[in-house]
Amino acid sequence: PYKMYDAIILAGGACPWLKKLSGTEYRAVAMLDGRPLVSYIIDALQACDAIDKITISGTQRELAGIDLPAGVQVVEASGTMLDNTLAAIRATNATKPVLFVTDDVPLLTAEAVTDFLQKVKDQDADVFYPIIPKSACLRDFPAGKRTYVTFKDGIFTGGNILLVNPEVVANCKGVAEQVFAKRKYPWKLCSWLGWSFVLEFLLHRLEVKDVEARASQLLGFRGKAIITEFAEIGMDVDKEADWHLIETCLCSEAGGHK
Repeated sequence: PYKMYDAIILAGGACPWLKKLSGTEYRAVAMLDGRPLVSYIIDALQACDAIDKITISGTQRELAGIDLPAGVQVVEASGTMLDNTLAAIRATNATKPVLFVTDDVPLLTAEAVTDFLQKVKDQDADVFYPIIPKSACLRDFPAGKRTYVTFKDGIFTGGNILLVNPEVVANCKGVAEQVFAKRKYPWKLCSWLGWSFVLEFLLHRLEVKDVEARASQLLGFRGKAIITEFAEIGMDVDKEADWHLIETCLCSEAGGHK
C-alpha cells in the first residue's frame, strides 16, 4: 500500500561517557537493557511496512560482535558524517528517497516511522525533517531534557530521522560541509543566515515555513519540516541522563516480564 523506502542507520557515533555505563564508547553496540542499542532501531524499521532494505553505516569491527538480522548490510563508515552518508547512499545504489536514522533513538517505533512517511507522501520536497511540539515531548517524556526552538507558530524540538532524495545529497555536499563546520560558531552561522533573519527568529516572529524557505534558498534544495506527535523520534541518547531515562522507559515497557 505504501511507496517503499530504503533505510540507512548512521552508526558511527562514539561517546566517551558511555564507556563506564556499558563498557564501550561505540553507541550502536552499547548494551541497553540487555540488547545493543542499534537492535531496537532495526526492530522498529523491520516492523514498518514502508521500509524495504536496511543498511548500517558503521564500523565493521565494532558491529561484528552483535547479531544482525539477515538482510541487514553494513557499509564501512570512515569519515565525517557527511562522507558516511554519501558512502552509504552509493553502496545501496539508492535511487528512491532514503530514510536516515541516527543510532541513538532506541525508543523509535514502527508506528512513528509509518506516521512520518505517510505525512510526507503527497508533499513536494527533497528533504523532510520531523519536528515535535514541546507539548508532545512533555506529555510522553516529562523527565526528558530537550532543546526547543520557539517559532511564531509553536515551540518545537527536532527529530532524529530524515527522509532524503539521494540525488540532492551529492550536489549539496559542499554547502552542507560549510554549515556543519559553522555549527559550533553561532556568529558564523548567523552571518551565513543573514542577521536580519536571525533577529526576526530571536524575536519569535518567524514561522516554521519561513525557516524552511531560507534554508532551501541557501542550501539549494527544498526542505520541509513535518510536525509529528511521536515524541520518541526525538528521544536520543546524547548524555548520561538520557541513557538512564531511556533505560527506565524500556524497563517499564517490558513490565518486568522479560
